[in-house]
Amino acid sequence: MIKKFLLTLFLMLIIGLIVFGIYENQQGILNSDGRKSILKDLHYEVTIMEDGKAYIEEYRTYAFLQGDFSRGYLDVEGSIDQVAVYDGETPFTRMEGFDTNRPEGYYAVQPSGSGTRVEWYYRVDEKTTKTFKITYLIPEVATIYNDCVDYFHKYVSSSNVYKIKNLSVTVHLPEGANADNTEIWAHGPSGGDISFVDHRKVQLQINNVPSGEFIEARFLMPVGVIYGEHLRVDQDRYEALRDMENEAAEKSTKERRINGIVNLLAIIVSGIIILLPISTLLRYHSKLKRYKPELAPSYYRDLPSNIYPAELDRLMHYYSGKENTSNQISATLLDLIHKKAIYATITEEASTFGNKRDTVFTNLLTQWDGLAPHEKTVMEFIFITVGGGTGTVTLKGIKKYCSNKKLNSEAFGFYLDFESKVSKKISSRGFIETKRNVLPKSVTTYVLLYVVLMIVPMILVSQVKALEHSPIYYISIASVIGFMITIIFGGKTKKLLTQKGENELALWQAFKGFLSDFTTFEQKELPELFMWEKYLVYATVLGVAGKLLKQLYARYPQLADVGYDSRLLYLAYYNRDYNNFEGFNDIGKTMSEAMRDTVNIAQKAASKGGGGGFSSGGSDAGGGSGGSSGGVD
Repeated sequence: MIKKFLLTLFLMLIIGLIVFGIYENQQGILNSDGRKSILKDLHYEVTIMEDGKAYIEEYRTYAFLQGDFSRGYLDVEGSIDQVAVYDGETPFTRMEGFDTNRPEGYYAVQPSGSGTRVEWYYRVDEKTTKTFKITYLIPEVATIYNDCVDYFHKYVSSSNVYKIKNLSVTVHLPEGANADNTEIWAHGPSGGDISFVDHRKVQLQINNVPSGEFIEARFLMPVGVIYGEHLRVDQDRYEALRDMENEAAEKSTKERRINGIVNLLAIIVSGIIILLPISTLLRYHSKLKRYKPELAPSYYRDLPSNIYPAELDRLMHYYSGKENTSNQISATLLDLIHKKAIYATITEEASTFGNKRDTVFTNLLTQWDGLAPHEKTVMEFIFITVGGGTGTVTLKGIKKYCSNKKLNSEAFGFYLDFESKVSKKISSRGFIETKRNVLPKSVTTYVLLYVVLMIVPMILVSQVKALEHSPIYYISIASVIGFMITIIFGGKTKKLLTQKGENELALWQAFKGFLSDFTTFEQKELPELFMWEKYLVYATVLGVAGKLLKQLYARYPQLADVGYDSRLLYLAYYNRDYNNFEGFNDIGKTMSEAMRDTVNIAQKAASKGGGGGFSSGGSDAGGGSGGSSGGVD
């Protein structure tokens, strides 16, 4: 059982790591020198000015997950003016150039290649969320043609290294441009939306933008809303630009439909992956039925067989799973007393709080070769391990030994060894089904299939960027779930007894009925008096010993004069108390407590994770002016 628990724990750890890997990838966590941060939200507030410039307010919200951070940076394609940086609404102070010392509260702006870089300095620890605002002016974002004004602006650059959880852009149109005379399109990964939110305001929104993807928009506005001779191009471009964008939008719509179908198929396939082991196991369990016993009387007066009391406990609780190893050990000890392998004596010592009662066990056998393996294990434990080879041990001594944490390895080793030997013994009887209830071969096939479906997608995603955010993740996650279902439930065969086992169980159930109600039988129908002591051993396993003893002494008054050599009856009748049967109960109660302490200590030691959607754009997609990317470190 311990091995199975550790195996399950190991498998769940592996699965957890796989799921966490998928989750981390999906979250877009950036690893840099062991530090981790997420770009949770990115919002652009854009105002298109009448001179063709665009005033940008860029809000970047970062979650700092691990490590210390002291610098933020923003790279904008092309030149920008009037740059300012804020921590929330608190302004940073501008300095002449970048500083490797990163003075807190300052920022600088410098040209960088064909673009512009902004750096700002601060101090934050992990587990912090902070929003920075960067404002700047882009000199030219519009082109004036003879028949339209083309506002073509890239917001997120393809050099962005973060996955953006939530991206939004609000564009305020210049005077004269509105929802009635302006057409709008957006370019970028599928899943976004662009639309008018009022007459002169456009909202662009998309979630989970992958790294390396650009986001841009094109607005075709009427001539006259923007002025500036330096922006003018002597061409008619309205029809060509509109046709190009509409064609790209139609293509994108088709792609979204295809992606929708692919996603739906992926979900269906994922559902099938999860349902396969469930349906297989349900069919397996439903088609197997228990055999009907060939004889099932209400009462059975004789012992059905000579199986050991420990085996009887396993048999009686086979289907319920409530077999009790402690009870099996107690019953085995009582059986050894009955067989005169052990001599039991009750002792009492006077104390302040009354008499202290104990039971002394004495070994009566010079050799244990004639005992069953599990009986020999009990003898070795109490007389050699606990008693030290003296041949005598007390009941309290056994309890004290089992409650000692330093001695737990020996006590728990005995407990497991006893369990193992009883299992082997009852298995050899032919009671337990091992052939008819064999698991379907498909269960093993599922395990192999799921291992492949968990690993292959991870390899494909790491090698093929186009698959990075594909529905392949649905299949991978579904495979993880299917794998767990198969491992946890697929390894359990349906518990069944053979015909022989069902026959045996039915007779022992009838025998239990007889022990509970034997006073209803005529005297001539009852067994000889000497047999009751053996019956008493099995009655302890069947849970009717107390009831049996009360009826027994009421039916046989002569038992009051029982001889001292009648060991079990002597223990049961100790102090002539018909209600408590103290000496007899002491053994079961104390041994149960001792084994419970043993298991608890072992377990504790073992326990010490208009508008529309986006398109990929026309032939000039990705060519919008501006575009920014940034990060923190």
